[in-house]
Amino acid sequence: MSQRAKFNQPTTLPSRTADRGFSVVELLLVLAIIAIMIAIALPSIFNARQTYAIDDASNQLVDIMQFAQQRALGERQVMRVELVPGTTGTRGTIQVIDQETLTGGVGDDAVIRNELLPDVADTTINTDPARFPLPPLPHNFTHWNWPGGRMVIFFMPDGTATNAANTPQSMTLTMFVPLPSGDPDPGLIRAVTLFGPTGSLRSWAFDPVTTQFFEV
Repeated sequence: MSQRAKFNQPTTLPSRTADRGFSVVELLLVLAIIAIMIAIALPSIFNARQTYAIDDASNQLVDIMQFAQQRALGERQVMRVELVPGTTGTRGTIQVIDQETLTGGVGDDAVIRNELLPDVADTTINTDPARFPLPPLPHNFTHWNWPGGRMVIFFMPDGTATNAANTPQSMTLTMFVPLPSGDPDPGLIRAVTLFGPTGSLRSWAFDPVTTQFFEV
């Protein structure tokens, strides 16, 4: 074939079909698939958020009471922990108060740590002693009975936890994530126990199948 014949051969143009992009139908189909995937994932994300919230609340209580005990041991001072549960529209509080001396009254009290509790719609502190079972032996300490609507515990310079009468105080504190009805979500119930004679703490989660707490 001559050189001129080569140049005179018709050139094949690329198909325009490959460059046409996505059609409106294809875009709508992709968007529909994404919407379905989001709808499937949202309940799992919401449940995970609730689980993290109740676990964070439990860890917060343990952290503050451990802080109070270590501060009492380190400074050889009485540290008082006061927890006031929240209500609808008002978040609860938990404080660590350095009492300096028991005989000094409130005049020498100093708040050294003050934190807000989670909103009651996310995590509700239980104030009903009969609402939940106790953790297993030997940690089946009586539920706190909330005298005056608050929890008050004293960490002594020797590391023990006592009541206002300086008697070692063991207790169980429970909390839960409320359902829209206000009832506890059976899978999102937690407890913290305090053994007064040593000031040791344990964290628990409720198993709705066995209706018992297990240590976490």
